[in-house]
Amino acid sequence: GNIAFDGRTIYFINENSLLTAYDTKTHKTRPFRNVIAYDFCLTEQGLYFINRMDSGCVYLCGKDGVGSLKISNDPALSVDYDGEKVTMILRACLKSSDKDSNEGKSKNLSRNTEFALTIFPKPAEFVKPAE
Repeated sequence: GNIAFDGRTIYFINENSLLTAYDTKTHKTRPFRNVIAYDFCLTEQGLYFINRMDSGCVYLCGKDGVGSLKISNDPALSVDYDGEKVTMILRACLKSSDKDSNEGKSKNLSRNTEFALTIFPKPAEFVKPAE
């Protein structure tokens, strides 16, 4: 599984699939209620996680586990943060538009095709992964 550290708190997914925070100063472990995840990443905004209770959609919550916000309506395979942007790999039937070459026409992308979606800090944009 994955793990993240913000200088004081270690975040991880426990044996019950709950996103959990371990405070290195108080030595207390606190699972986040209702945050059942199979992947997550830590950002300045909070924790992006793939919600097992909502078909694998991506959510954002605060570092205290409070205030979940649904980010995607499509199931994701992974979510990652590289220090500048959050990227999630989606597995779904998607529609996207390429304004430069299609003049706003949407194109259907086949089901079960993986796509990377950058969701922070810019508005969402679809990017086909390098092959």
